[in-house]
Amino acid sequence: MNDSFVRYCHTDTEAFLSEIDRSLSSSRRVFEQLKRKHPITAQTPVMLSCSHLFHQICLEAFESFSTESRPSCPLCRSVYCKKLT
Repeated sequence: MNDSFVRYCHTDTEAFLSEIDRSLSSSRRVFEQLKRKHPITAQTPVMLSCSHLFHQICLEAFESFSTESRPSCPLCRSVYCKKLT
């Protein structure tokens, strides 16, 4: 995501970025709760540039079956970059 994209999509950049921070914080809390109940959630989550979260091992399995040079998100089909959370 670059600055021009943010300005194009949302005029109140600070509020937009604050909402992303709140969303990430909520996602982390959900993953922490799930870690205690389900062993697969103890694996490292990966956040894609489209903001979807996946277990690292699940995303790696998806990527191994992808025929594209740059795989797309399994949910929204956007080309992505990964960030470990």
